[in-house]
Amino acid sequence: MAHKSLEILAKIKLARQNGEAEIEDDILGKLDVNADYTDSLIESQCEQVYKYYTQNTPQQWTNKDLADCKLSVKRAREFNNGLFDPLKSQIFSAELPFDIEFAEPWAIFDFGEDMRGFLSLKGTMDLIVLPDKNNINILELVDYKTGRAVNFATGEEKTYEKLLNDPQLLIYYLAISHLFPQVEQILVTILYINASGAITMCYTKNDINRAKELLKARFEEIKNTTVPRLKKSWWCNSVCWNGKNTFEGTEITPMKDQYGNILTRCQQCEKMIRENGLDWVTEKYTKSGHSVGYYQCPGAL
Repeated sequence: MAHKSLEILAKIKLARQNGEAEIEDDILGKLDVNADYTDSLIESQCEQVYKYYTQNTPQQWTNKDLADCKLSVKRAREFNNGLFDPLKSQIFSAELPFDIEFAEPWAIFDFGEDMRGFLSLKGTMDLIVLPDKNNINILELVDYKTGRAVNFATGEEKTYEKLLNDPQLLIYYLAISHLFPQVEQILVTILYINASGAITMCYTKNDINRAKELLKARFEEIKNTTVPRLKKSWWCNSVCWNGKNTFEGTEITPMKDQYGNILTRCQQCEKMIRENGLDWVTEKYTKSGHSVGYYQCPGAL
């Protein structure tokens, strides 16, 4: 929700730069880009975004959640005297999607007639700005994070040294280098809005091969996997919806373990994958109208 609110501000600023009078947002509708975007107006937009994303979800939301959303947007805009405030930045692109195919031998896959081709890398980048509006040879990607600066899998703090090898940031650098090969210098900044602040990576062209090697190793691991391993952690019971809930109340019959306890959705899916295979579970457990395997931009419902 905080990301969406910041995205709207970035698109407003980009429209101003392009001399446009209004934008059409998928949530807020038509917006006058030349309006006076005071703190109260931005908070009002944040409330509308919050309402849109929470009105049809089974989670329980409180006024504190809305307050946290507003505070995250405020902190992002005020960090270092507005250095990463979209309204004060020279916007190059906002919520830029990418879809890059690697037509290289290592990226080939073949899982049958309908599943052949090359690895394709898809994603969306929060914000790309021009640090110096008079120099188009330098781009900076800004990735907003509302959580803590830690690796949730290991609990380790994400220091500058750790982030130098962060897969997401390396992939972002690879994507920007592919989309804009003429750009001489690309900075990748991760802004921990509610935690440690901003850390900027100054990658070079040598890091492109490093990013590809990382992708290659992960891709080969996935290709060689026949049964995904269930990675059980505190995240399952505390955060993950499928780890906290069962299939009770749905069209899928809930199952029990050997002690009579109803399995969580995650546990039941693992059991069925082992007994019937991944294709069977994908077919039987996919919600009607939903397609598994197609990328959607963040926030799309």
